[in-house]
Amino acid sequence: MDTPTAVVLVCVGVVGGFISAVVGGSNVITFPTLQWAGISSTVVATASNMVASAVANPLAFLKNWSRRPHLDWSLGILLIAAAACGVAGAKLLVMIPEDVFRWFVPPLLAMAVLMVRYSRFISTWVVDSLGQLGASARGGNRSPIDLSLVRLILFIPVAIYGGFFGAGLGVLVLGVLSIGAAGDVRAANVTKNLLNSVTCLTSAIVLAMESAVSWDQTKWMLLGNAIGGLLGGWFSGNVDGNQLRLWVVRIGIVVTILYTCRYWLGYTF
Repeated sequence: MDTPTAVVLVCVGVVGGFISAVVGGSNVITFPTLQWAGISSTVVATASNMVASAVANPLAFLKNWSRRPHLDWSLGILLIAAAACGVAGAKLLVMIPEDVFRWFVPPLLAMAVLMVRYSRFISTWVVDSLGQLGASARGGNRSPIDLSLVRLILFIPVAIYGGFFGAGLGVLVLGVLSIGAAGDVRAANVTKNLLNSVTCLTSAIVLAMESAVSWDQTKWMLLGNAIGGLLGGWFSGNVDGNQLRLWVVRIGIVVTILYTCRYWLGYTF
């Protein structure tokens, strides 16, 4: 790989890691950049992007190490499920034929854009809806075991999706964790980062073992993501999240339209 391309990958990785730490939705810029850098396969580009972005959640969790959740049997089961579902999501990704997966790329990117644009509304709606489910369960004299089972059942498909593509995973996991919770959003956010770390890291390991990753591009994007994630953690309080979110949405809309024209309508650019 030539030096200018490697520099672009690192720079975009830094921006992507920063976006992930502040507002989320970095897929809309990192995925097309990996394809621009020479990864023609959408499956390999998705797998490479998953591996390159796998450092974001662990860095976010370590930043809040002092608020780490207490490891009890309920959290332990979710961690085991996160690892198993990360593997399942990665296996599902590598099993899908390239021609089939291309049809999924535009809606997956569109969903990432929607998750970023309406993240607050979606998060509030999911948390309120699942919180009501937990309240109903408590009102019906459900035991903690019952509530943990409900969380586990809902968490499994969410974590499989996380190992498969992952856009908006944090919003969905936070909603699942709200079931039967006492309402400590900051604690739930740290637990979310821990679960997402396990899901994404196990998915990344499987994708690497399946030789679905193009390391020539991924290693540079991974380096940039790590730097950007750290910068985002340090300076997120000084950034206008709304403005950053709007720019991500604008870029995401353009990228989604381009991929729709390319993979659904057959136009080449």
